[in-house]
Amino acid sequence: YYYNSALKGVIKDNNEYGIGLVALNIGSLYLKNELIDSSRKYYNIALKKEKHFQPGLKAKTYIELGKMLHAAKQDAEAIKYLEKGKAIAQNSNHIISLKEYYFTLYQINTDKGNIKAALDNFLNYSELKDSIHNEDYKRKQAYFQNYFELDKKQSQLASLQKDTLLSHQKIRSQRLIIFISILSLILALALSIIFFIYLREHREYNRELKNRHKQLTRKNTMLLKREKELNESNESKNKLFSIIAHDIKNPLYAMLRLADVLEDKYDQHDHDKRKEYLRHLNQAGKEMVNLTENLLSWSRYQLGNIQFNPNYFPLVEAVNFAMGIFRHMADLKEINLDVKVHPSHMVYADFSMIMIVIRNITNNAIKFTNRKGTIEISSVQELDNIKMTIKDNGVGMDSSTIDKLFIVEKGVSRLGTEGEKGSGLGLTICKEFVERNQGEIGVNSVLGKGSSFWFSIPLHKMKS
Repeated sequence: YYYNSALKGVIKDNNEYGIGLVALNIGSLYLKNELIDSSRKYYNIALKKEKHFQPGLKAKTYIELGKMLHAAKQDAEAIKYLEKGKAIAQNSNHIISLKEYYFTLYQINTDKGNIKAALDNFLNYSELKDSIHNEDYKRKQAYFQNYFELDKKQSQLASLQKDTLLSHQKIRSQRLIIFISILSLILALALSIIFFIYLREHREYNRELKNRHKQLTRKNTMLLKREKELNESNESKNKLFSIIAHDIKNPLYAMLRLADVLEDKYDQHDHDKRKEYLRHLNQAGKEMVNLTENLLSWSRYQLGNIQFNPNYFPLVEAVNFAMGIFRHMADLKEINLDVKVHPSHMVYADFSMIMIVIRNITNNAIKFTNRKGTIEISSVQELDNIKMTIKDNGVGMDSSTIDKLFIVEKGVSRLGTEGEKGSGLGLTICKEFVERNQGEIGVNSVLGKGSSFWFSIPLHKMKS
């Protein structure tokens, strides 16, 4: 039943090899059951498909046909198929087919009474059978040997797997320990970084607080200093204004009194007396003009309205410009103005400021020099500066007066040799203007012998 079902299946699939193989097996089954005709039918089907068989299966097909023909008492025909199967079996070394060949010939020769041939065939059959048995034994032995080796290897593999599992577990444990260690290290590092950042920011914050405290302290100190300076400045200005008010009032009153006398008693005085009154009136006017000019210069400088415009110029030009308005004053007192400023002395300064300094010092020298006295104006180069000196042989000063000269709030104001008045503001202006031009100012004086005022101005030689 199963073979018939299989045969139908391979026929349906048009499997030539399958048809031949199934037909060969069905024929062998019928031959065992001595159904010769049915066996022949299927053997013939297998024979038609033998071209699709391998050599071993081809040899088996021909030998099976020989066995079937022997069973059908057709020994001559059987031997033909047997020999053909033998040739194929020998070429392909198919021992099982050769064994069946010799056993079938043994049966044929036995039936014919060919004892010797039958014995030879049986011996060949037995030898092949033993060979097959030995081969089978060897295969079984090899199988069991392989099985034993396989079992041994499986045991070794199991042991190795166990060791591997333990190693993996150990590695996993080590990895876990390493991971935890690394994680702990990273956490510690992160905490260290956070702590470091906190410390740095805290230090920066403290440093910033210290800097701000220093800045506030410095600003507070500056404010206190500025407040002190402002208070001192206000005191100086108040003192100055009181001095100016007094010094302006005196020449104005003098001018008014002289004008009243000339107006009311003009005809009562002779020509010389009227001329004397006019001279005093002229002197009071000049004092008023000089005081006004100094006041305007000082106030403009304090308010920042005087522009500082330094440049190169010959010092003698500023001297000549200032002397133009003082030669007449000197001539009235018969004072000799001796100018010894070197024409080659170039200075770098503000021309207007230096001219005002020269004018004020010269005016003071004329005021405090007796008639027929001498005023010498000279210059000399000292390193990178030009030192200018205005020297007179007038009344001179004591040390206490010298200490108060350049301080406006001290209120140094003295009468000249012929009653000339001043405010003391001129020398204050001189000091500020000289220092603005990066110079220095000073005085040497002996009471009763005269004074020598000097100031320095930066020198820059002109390049050729």
